[in-house]
Amino acid sequence: MDKNLLVKRIAQITGWVLVAIGVVLAFVFYRKLSNDANLDGTVLTMFNLTYLIAILAVLFAFIIGPILSVLTNPKSLTKALISIGVLVIVFLVAYGMASPDTTGISPSVTVKNLAKTVLWTNTGLISMYIMAILTVLAVIAAEIRSLLK
Repeated sequence: MDKNLLVKRIAQITGWVLVAIGVVLAFVFYRKLSNDANLDGTVLTMFNLTYLIAILAVLFAFIIGPILSVLTNPKSLTKALISIGVLVIVFLVAYGMASPDTTGISPSVTVKNLAKTVLWTNTGLISMYIMAILTVLAVIAAEIRSLLK
């Protein structure tokens, strides 16, 4: 069987399985709503099912999807590895620039490991700033390049 046809077939079957899971979960949700006077249990069940669907979506989007992409086009692996490397570098730079300083935070805030939380929050914000700046620079470079052609 052709490799591209196999990958398309796997993606198609996966899509139908996810649709089936969604239909079953919708049926379970509406069935519980009509039979259950206690909505707290229903809401908790739906949150758990939502977590399950989110995990499946992340699994498919970030693990299975790229594997299928690499199987169809092995040259895309180098681009993917370069992108992951750039993200790791941006994250490490942001972590190095982040500060666990908690001086501006009210003393009434009681959070376990406050300094660690502040450090990781700063890391996330700084990495977002770096990626936003890189995005703007990439758009400007692409426009300049198209003007020079």
